[in-house]
Amino acid sequence: MFCGCSREKDRKKRGSSPVSQGSLSKEAEQPVTELLEYTGPVRRRSTSDVNSHLHNFCTHALLMEDFDTIRRLHSSNHTILELAKQRSTGKERIVKIFNKGLASKSMRRSLSRLSCEDPVQKITREVTMLSQLHHTNVVRLLQLVDNEEDQMLYVVMEYIPGGPSMQWNSLASKYDATAADFRECCALDMLTACSYFCDAAAGLEHIHSHHIIHRDLKPENLLATVPYQPGGKGLLIGRVKVADFGVSCFTDSSGDTICDTQGTLPFEAPESLTGQPYSGISSDIWALGVTLYAFAFQNLPFHNSSPEILNTLIREGKFEIPDDPEVGPDLIELLQQLLEVKPEHRIQMPDILAHSFVSQKTWVEDEGGARLRNAS
Repeated sequence: MFCGCSREKDRKKRGSSPVSQGSLSKEAEQPVTELLEYTGPVRRRSTSDVNSHLHNFCTHALLMEDFDTIRRLHSSNHTILELAKQRSTGKERIVKIFNKGLASKSMRRSLSRLSCEDPVQKITREVTMLSQLHHTNVVRLLQLVDNEEDQMLYVVMEYIPGGPSMQWNSLASKYDATAADFRECCALDMLTACSYFCDAAAGLEHIHSHHIIHRDLKPENLLATVPYQPGGKGLLIGRVKVADFGVSCFTDSSGDTICDTQGTLPFEAPESLTGQPYSGISSDIWALGVTLYAFAFQNLPFHNSSPEILNTLIREGKFEIPDDPEVGPDLIELLQQLLEVKPEHRIQMPDILAHSFVSQKTWVEDEGGARLRNAS
C-alpha cells in the first residue's frame, strides 16, 4: 500500500517497529503535535503488485508493515488515498500518501503556478490544522510519517464507515441521505436532522476555537459514523464528524477577516460574494444554516444552474420553508437566524448551541457516546 524510496543500507539500520515510531498509543487519544519521521522496517512488494501508477511515485515500491490495503479510493499525480487495515489495532484506517517531490516538480512545471497554491504548502497546512483538533465531532488525525529522504508524507486518519451524511443527487436536484439501504433514496427524519446539526455545530465551534475557518461546510463533508436507517428504523442514531480541511485557513487572534472565496457556491455566504473582506466565522455559520436546510428538507435554500442567478439569490437571501407537519417554529426561527443576510445580525455559535431547536434533544447517549432514540 505505501510506497517510498529507500537505500538498502538504511534499511539495515532500521530495526524499530513502525507503530512505536510513527503512531500514537491507544487509538490516538491525544492529538498529534508534530510530524514524525518513519524509521521502522519496510518490505518490498513484488513487481506484480506494483502498478504503473505507483512507479510514477518512486523507484522502489515499499510497504509499511503495519497496514494492509483494502482498496484504493482515489489517486492523482502526487496523491494516493486508500482504505487500509491496521494490523496492530485490527481497525480500518484512511491513509493518504503524498509525494512531496512530485508535487513540487508539478508546481514548477505548471504554466499557471502563479495563480495556484503550492500543493505541499496546502497539505502541510491541512495536517497542521488536524493536529490541533481533538474533538468527538471532528475527523481525527492518528498518525503522520514524514520521510524527508524520500520526500513522502503518510497521513493516517480514522475511518468513518457511514460516509457522507447526505449527497447531492444531481438527477433529482435534491439531497439524499446516505442510507443503509443504498437502493432507497430518502430524507432524514427530523430527529436525525437535529442530531446531525448538533454534532456539526459542536465540531464547528471547536474548529473556530482554534482560529480555523473551515470554508467548505456541507453535508458531503460531514461524515456519519453509521449509515442512516430509512424511515427512522432502529434505535441507533449515527454521529457526524467534520471532515475535509483542504480549503480551510487559519486566522490570527486579532480577528477572523478573510478576503478570498473558497468552497461550494450554494453554501457561500452573501458577504463572501461582494469582493470585500468578510468574517470567516460568520460565513461558516451561514454554511451551517444551508446544511441544516438540506438536512431538514432534502434541498438547498438557494439553487439555480446559472452561477450568476444563484449569486443573486444568495445575496438577496430569500428562501421558502416547505409545508411539512414535522417543521416546528423552533426550526423555522433558527433557519431564519442562520440565513440572515447581514452578518452582523446573524446568530453566533453560543446562541446556536443554546437555541431551543438544539436543546430539545429527544435522544439519550450511552456510556460510549453513542446516540440512541428515546423509546419513551
